[in-house]
Order: sequence, then C-alpha cells, then structure tokens
Amino acid sequence: MKLARILILVLGLMTIAAAASFASVPFVTSSTLNQMAPNAQTGLAGNVVLTALTTGTVSTGEIVNVSYSPAQISTLGNALAPINVVVTYGANTTTFTFTAYGAATETPADANLSATLSPTNLTLKFDAGVTFNTGQTIAINNVRINVSSFATVGANMNVTISSVLGSATVTNPTAAVALFVEPITLVGYPIYPPVFPYVGSFNTLGVITTSNCPASLLTTPVNTTTCGQVQISEAGSFSNAFETLGTGTYAAPSTTATQVILRISNIPNGLSLYGVDAAAISGTVVVSPVTASVNQTGSTATVAVNIERQDAQQIEKFIVYLGFQKATGATLPLPVGFGTVAATLGPPATTAQLTAVTNATAPISIGPLLYAARYTTPEITIVSVSQLLSKLLSTFNVVIPGSFNTGIAITNISATDPFVPGTISGNFGTTAAQPGVIKVSLFPADGSGPFTFTTSASKKPGAGLDDSGNLPAKKTWTVLLSDLLAPAGITGSTFQGFIEFTPLFSGAQGISYISDSDFSTLAQGYQMVVSPAP
Repeated sequence: MKLARILILVLGLMTIAAAASFASVPFVTSSTLNQMAPNAQTGLAGNVVLTALTTGTVSTGEIVNVSYSPAQISTLGNALAPINVVVTYGANTTTFTFTAYGAATETPADANLSATLSPTNLTLKFDAGVTFNTGQTIAINNVRINVSSFATVGANMNVTISSVLGSATVTNPTAAVALFVEPITLVGYPIYPPVFPYVGSFNTLGVITTSNCPASLLTTPVNTTTCGQVQISEAGSFSNAFETLGTGTYAAPSTTATQVILRISNIPNGLSLYGVDAAAISGTVVVSPVTASVNQTGSTATVAVNIERQDAQQIEKFIVYLGFQKATGATLPLPVGFGTVAATLGPPATTAQLTAVTNATAPISIGPLLYAARYTTPEITIVSVSQLLSKLLSTFNVVIPGSFNTGIAITNISATDPFVPGTISGNFGTTAAQPGVIKVSLFPADGSGPFTFTTSASKKPGAGLDDSGNLPAKKTWTVLLSDLLAPAGITGSTFQGFIEFTPLFSGAQGISYISDSDFSTLAQGYQMVVSPAP
C-alpha cells in the first residue's frame, strides 16, 4: 500500500511536469515585403506576424523582441499610420500604439502585457503568464525605418525575432520586411543635334526644333535656344512613389505633395538653363513645373516639378523639357562639355530651398515620409557642346637646311562647307563665317613631347593670317615648316616628325608638300588627315 501511494505520487508529479512542458508556445513568423526607397528615412517596412502553432501558455517575464538593427526605427510620420502591435490571446485583443520612443498606449489596458519601442527594437513583455490558442497572433504593423545610411538597391532588409526566456519559441526568427528599390528612374534624351556654338550666325547657337522644345520655351529667348528632355518614371512596381498634391493646383502647395527635383551638373561654360516645362506621357499623372524653379549657380542648376495628381495603382511617367541658351556675355567658341541630370523626390520648395538641396546635403520630406537628398545614379547626359573643330594631321614633315623643307597650306572653309549642320532650322547647310586662330603642335620623330604654339598677333608666320593671328573664312594660310620652328620654341633649324593643326573654327582642310630646300626641282604633296576634335 505504501509503495502504491509512492507510485501514485510520482506519477502525479510526472503528470504535472508533462503539463508544464506542454505550456510553451511555438510561434511561426510571417511577414510582408514592402518596397522601400534606399534613401528613405521614414520608409514603411512590411508587417510582421507571429502565429501560435499550438495552444499553450507564455511564461511570466517572457520578452519577445523584434530587432530592426542596424536600421533605426522612426516615429516621424506616425500621425497617419502609427506603429502598433496587436496581440490576440484567449478571449482578449490588445493594441499597443506608439507615437514616440518608450512605452505604448494600450487599448484596452492590459495588466498582463506591456510594450516598448527604441530606435532599433520593438519589445513585447509578458508581465503575467497568458494562454494563446492555436492560430492566435502577435502582429507588428506600420513600422517606419530610416535606412538611408546603409540600404543597397536590390537588397532585402530583415528583422530578427527572439525570445529571452524561451517559452515562446519562434520558428523563422529572421523575416524580410523591405526590398530596396530606386523610387524613380530616368531616361535622358540629350539635345540633338548637339549645341554648335557657331550655328546660324557668329553670336547664336543651338538648333530649334519643335520636337525638342515646347512652345513655352520658344518665346522670345535671349539667344537661340535648344532643349534636352528627361523622362521620369516610377520605378518597377513602385507605383506609390508620387503623392498627389492635395486637391488644388501647385500654386497652393500641400505638405502631402511630391516634388521631383532635378539637378543638372557640369553645365558647359557659357550655357545657361533659362526655362523648364513638363508634360505627362503615360498614366494619369498631372505635373507642372514650379514657377521660378530654375536656379543655376555656376555649372549646377536645380529644377522642380510638382505632382498635382496621380494614380497610385499605375506606374506614372512624365517628361521634363530643359531649355538652354548662350549665357549673357559668353564668348564663342564655347568650350566642349557634357551636362548631366539626376533626380530625387522632395517637398514643394521655394527657390531658396532648392538652393539648399542642390548639393544633396539635407533630408527632404514628402508628407509623412522623409528622404535623404540622394539623387539617382548614374547621371544622364542631357546637353553637350561640340565645337565642330577639325584636327588636321600632317603625317610626315622634314626641314634640313640646304636639303629639304615642307610647305603647308590650310584653308578655312567655314561659310562654304555643305556637310556641317548649320542653319537655325536644323537642316544641313553652310556655317557662319568664322575667323579663328590655329593651334600648332609639332611632334619630333624621336617620340618626345610636342612643341606647341597658337597663332596670335605676335605669332603669325607665313601668309594669310590677319593681324590678330586669325585665319579668316574662305582664306588660306601658307607657311613653311622652317618658319614654324621659332614660334614653337624649337632651337636650331632642323626638324623631322608629324604635326597636328587644330583650327578654332568649324571646317578646315589642309595639304603638306615636301620639296628641296628652295622648292626648285622636287616636290611631293599629300592631303592632311582630317578628324573631329572632338
């Protein structure tokens, strides 16, 4: 009898122990994968749900921690959709709402549970043991993340779910909550044909074509104008990259609007960005350039376009026209250069604010969202300046006193060449008459560096150059190699090698001829090789 009682007691203890072991609750993690801009400072991460796989009790003191490290959880923009944790257990449902770091507001108040929020963690604490039925959940919603410091386009952001005491075990403790994408993409349609500094007349530039420039940018320009085009699109399936500008027009900005800020860099010297226009090309987006949004400082400019209306279910596209002209006081020829454009999302901004974000130094906000001012890369070429120069190569030249000399003839064919784009209409025709100096580079046959000079009032050997060292249009410069040595800084009277001539005007042809030193009995000539420069 005694033994029987002992066995009953032992079996009873085993039963209690078995019941305790079954009290732990295994949870399985699931999540939604939100698209997030890599420059997001308050990007909305996907929701995380822990679902009980069996019925059981979570022990007193248990802590379930959801870590978003190394990203920082942001409480900005929570007025529209606060971060919340919804816990459903037994017959209870409690919602924790966060408007700041620290403790949450509970609805309804629940003495069994508490929750706190830090910049990297969201923690749920069980202040008393509670029982979950199979299928009941812990849901973490609307967490906004600052990922601008580490996000990489195309990468996932993960969260880690852990339990301190272990009675609430978690399957799939790592879950993906964000996929980083660029919210917008750019396609550039550079000015074509390129800007030609001498086209039309000596003081104008560019090609006006209605396909490039809308009528708004062709009204009484200071100088002849030309336009580049930038197509801006919501990227991939990121159809909510833009936000509608309230219900009015862009003249009454709303903080819930989207503004696309374009940054134009490396504007060639002597060009200015004087105007902007915009138009929708797909979807239902309505866009308007911001009044006085053109803001140029040196070689960099910013332009803003407001999104008045858009459809969050469609991928929206629109085009921005950028009008360029010769800057007041600029001298021709303009230096060769290539201007590029990049874009970012921003708030409705004044001209002063545009100046502040030109160099992407400060965060910019769009309604409840906050973005680092990070522009799309790589930048898109939008304007180029080509001088249509002709580099002439004289492949073999020699001067030996008493034996050989080389004669050179170069003709300025500007105003006569039918193969250079030149009329304001953009058709092929003749260029304007262009006097210009000629850069001369003599390369010795031993492979050493060149001896170089540019014709000028004090360096105008031979015949055909004017008093300033320019070769006038339709004129020919004739000169002997022996007469080029001193201006180029070559000591002595002997030279053998090749020569490059770079006339600073559009269109040149040349010929070289080698003869005996007095050009009396022997001569052999050849056409110089003509190549663009650039």
